[in-house]
Amino acid sequence: MQHVPALRRTGAKTKLRTRFIALLAGTMVLCVAGLSLIWEPRIVRVMSTAQVQNLDSKIEILSDSLVSYLLQNQYGAIFETLDSTKARNENWRQVTLTGADGVQLYPLFDTLGIEGDDTISTRKAIAFEGKTLAVLTVGADISNELDKIRRQVRTLTILMSLFFLSSLLVLGLLFERWVVRRVTLLAAAAKQMSLGNYDASIPHASQDEIGVLTDSFRFMRLTIKENQEKLIASRDEAQHAAQAKSRFLAMMSHEIRTPLNGILPTAELLLESDLPKEQRHLVATIQDSGKSLKAIINDILDVSKLEEGKFELRNEAFSIGSLLNSILGMFDTAAKKKNVVLETTSDFEGPNLLLGDETRIRQVLANLVGNAIKFTPEGNITL
Repeated sequence: MQHVPALRRTGAKTKLRTRFIALLAGTMVLCVAGLSLIWEPRIVRVMSTAQVQNLDSKIEILSDSLVSYLLQNQYGAIFETLDSTKARNENWRQVTLTGADGVQLYPLFDTLGIEGDDTISTRKAIAFEGKTLAVLTVGADISNELDKIRRQVRTLTILMSLFFLSSLLVLGLLFERWVVRRVTLLAAAAKQMSLGNYDASIPHASQDEIGVLTDSFRFMRLTIKENQEKLIASRDEAQHAAQAKSRFLAMMSHEIRTPLNGILPTAELLLESDLPKEQRHLVATIQDSGKSLKAIINDILDVSKLEEGKFELRNEAFSIGSLLNSILGMFDTAAKKKNVVLETTSDFEGPNLLLGDETRIRQVLANLVGNAIKFTPEGNITL
């Protein structure tokens, strides 16, 4: 039984920690993906735009230097200027100078245009006093510069990934210490409390939300323990009271039976003797009353049986006529003392013998007749 809660606590602990780590890992993946898919292309575009602007400024300067040579048709100087400029700019892959009539002035042979994602190209019309002298076209390969940028971005991405991983590890350890471990202790204490153990270890109180939860749990556990102790004390007190009542009933029934055991046999002996009719009737009444009293004493013991769920009604044959006569005999003297006439009438149509609990019926009728005599100042009482 002690291993099951431990397994459950471990599962809950792993689940909580796993969710937290998954959340942080997802955040890290989103950041890295943002660097790779959004930031890197944006930097490449910015770099490409800057290279185009730089190329435009260089072509502007080069075009100004070629104006005088074009006006004087100094093609040797033009070739020398363009060759030297191309040599100084290693990433220039194509330099073309075309005259106003469309004839290619430089180079002397046709060249293929450059293509690719990492290439840029720009054109500049060389003019003098509003007249176009030539068109200068320059294509450059900026793949080296862009590769440097990409490597830097990737290096930064790796560094940020390592930073996130380190942060993830540190946050995981802190989360384990500040949250998971304390929640696990509370869960274990709650489980032990359900098993009746109120002394399980719980986290130390702190000023955060889990500290408030811990204080509330401690107060709840103390309250439940006190209530349980009160209930146990009340149960024990009730059990002692029930035992005392049972002992009292058993003792009293025994003490009352003792004189009855002398009264009933004496009445039987008197009935066997030669008595006048009126005296015989009185002795018979004493005998019936004694038997009724003995049955009531037995019922007192039946109360304890009823509390234990052992009470049962009897189902025996008895004479309804004899029962009514016995009731009248029991209360005849009391009725005469109050000058009240006690009589019985019966419209009962059926056999004289019935099946039922004669003692219970006798008790009900005796209570009714006794109350009737008690609260009837004069007149008749009819049963």
